[in-house]
Amino acid sequence: MASRLVNSVKHRYRAQVDGAAASAAERVDAVLTPEFETIRRILGDQSDAAAEVAAAFGRVLARLSADVEALTAEVARLHERLDRLDSPVPNP
Repeated sequence: MASRLVNSVKHRYRAQVDGAAASAAERVDAVLTPEFETIRRILGDQSDAAAEVAAAFGRVLARLSADVEALTAEVARLHERLDRLDSPVPNP
């Protein structure tokens, strides 16, 4: 009989605690959900911005690489021309 009484008290206590915990969790959820949505939106915006910045840097680096290659070719051409000017002219 005592164990039955103890089990009954445990059951009622557990039901009250579970009910109070669920109620508290609902209140916290109601307060935090909008905040988490705001954080999620901000992080999404930052991710989009980071992707755009990365794409812009990629375009800039590609352009710089092409310009460096063009300058390298022009310097080589000028170097060859200078070598020709510095070389002795053969006498006929």
